[in-house]
Amino acid sequence: MPSLNKAFGGDLSLYIKRDDLLPGSGGGNKTRTLEFCIADALEKSANAIITGGAVQSNHARLTAAWSAKGGLDCRLILEERVKGNHGTAQ
Repeated sequence: MPSLNKAFGGDLSLYIKRDDLLPGSGGGNKTRTLEFCIADALEKSANAIITGGAVQSNHARLTAAWSAKGGLDCRLILEERVKGNHGTAQ
């Protein structure tokens, strides 16, 4: 940050948002989107989040993590989108 600040004239207050410090890190844009969606749900006094996705959905995993952090119940509707793509390894 000091080098970046210097490159811009040394007169800035710079801030970085660290997605790796958020619940369920590693979600990239999914994590950022969920941060706002969960905040909106809490503001509206929701008590549950429902989402859908594939059996191994990162979106579903992140939604569950963010819901737990917000104290919300989470229901996942998962589907096998690629036949035979879940279960035991062969």
